[in-house]
Amino acid sequence: MNVRPTEPGQPQKPGPGRLRESPAGSPARPVEKAPPAPEAPARDRVELSEAARELQAQLGLDKIPVSELPPERLREILDRLKQGYYDRPEVRDELLQRLAGDLGIEPTES
Repeated sequence: MNVRPTEPGQPQKPGPGRLRESPAGSPARPVEKAPPAPEAPARDRVELSEAARELQAQLGLDKIPVSELPPERLREILDRLKQGYYDRPEVRDELLQRLAGDLGIEPTES
């Protein structure tokens, strides 16, 4: 094999082992792969063990509904929280009375 360096400004001459054009059917440039499609965002998951499910059943926690309130009512409550409605003394006292009654305990005076 005879290797001759090229000089600046001198075009390379075709020779054995050099092709001026790509062979038929092959691309002239390397094919770039498309970037992979973005994956769906990961979501959190919770998996309970069998022991946790048994404990939940023993305590009766599996019978507690996730929410008995409709979404509209929950939004109304959230708006009231943001506006400070529940920070008023008379509202706090009423809430204390109701929660104590639901829990079957005697409320303390505030």
